[in-house]
Amino acid sequence: NNFATCSIRLVLHSILSLRVRFVVVQTQAYLRGSLLPTHLHTFSAPGRWALTLAVLGLGHRFLNRTNHVVRYASEAAMPFYLLHMTFSVLTGYFAIQLDAPVMLKYPLIVLVATGLTLVAYELIRRWNVTRWLFGMKSINKAMPVASNAKLERQAF
Repeated sequence: NNFATCSIRLVLHSILSLRVRFVVVQTQAYLRGSLLPTHLHTFSAPGRWALTLAVLGLGHRFLNRTNHVVRYASEAAMPFYLLHMTFSVLTGYFAIQLDAPVMLKYPLIVLVATGLTLVAYELIRRWNVTRWLFGMKSINKAMPVASNAKLERQAF
């Protein structure tokens, strides 16, 4: 098992290092104004796979714990997914009409849409009917819904 793990790491490291070298060569060629030969693009797909596997491995290693933030985010995933597009479109509709540069509009849309989604989620999670409508488990009367302040106190 240890040999297999080391072998996989060696292969992933090799592919990632090839990908990094390819990006450097590609950037240098772009700056010179020349195009790369087609056969160099063969390193691109394995590099993407290696990067994807590396990110998944890092997530498994560092995010494989349970705490109040993970529990809150896990419960919020479905309602957040269902609500975010609505608020993104609404915010985008009004932000586009502003006379401001795109570099200001984009963060405005992201921050306002995320804020509205979180506020809507906080309202949805308080009643069993709305919890059911958004695919969440119902809460027992003996188990009150935790507020953010209570979750923050539990962390300390």
